[in-house]
Amino acid sequence: MTTEVPVIHEHPTPPAGPNTDVAAGLRELATFLEDHPELPGARFAFVSLRANLDRQPARQTLELIARALGEQATERRTLSGVEIAGEFGPCRLIARNAPPIPYEPIIPAVAALRVAS
Repeated sequence: MTTEVPVIHEHPTPPAGPNTDVAAGLRELATFLEDHPELPGARFAFVSLRANLDRQPARQTLELIARALGEQATERRTLSGVEIAGEFGPCRLIARNAPPIPYEPIIPAVAALRVAS
């Protein structure tokens, strides 16, 4: 008589991306804050993305980030260029370009793409 061994399906590990280390660090920080309720309360946190550090042009990268954020994306013009942001509870993701790119609003262009598809 043979006993069947159940097959355990392992979930594949997603490939490492450019934000893998930052995401892991944020999880570690979240665990640390949860494990130490005696610490003063954190009021907010933010992650800053630099749109021009990639091989893509800054505007294309900002459009990609705005699309990923969807309806929660906000946009503002700053002295140093353009900023796309999204809120995650008290945390904020900010994507900036540097140096400034010629300014044309990004979110309306992304919304138009969303409607067209």
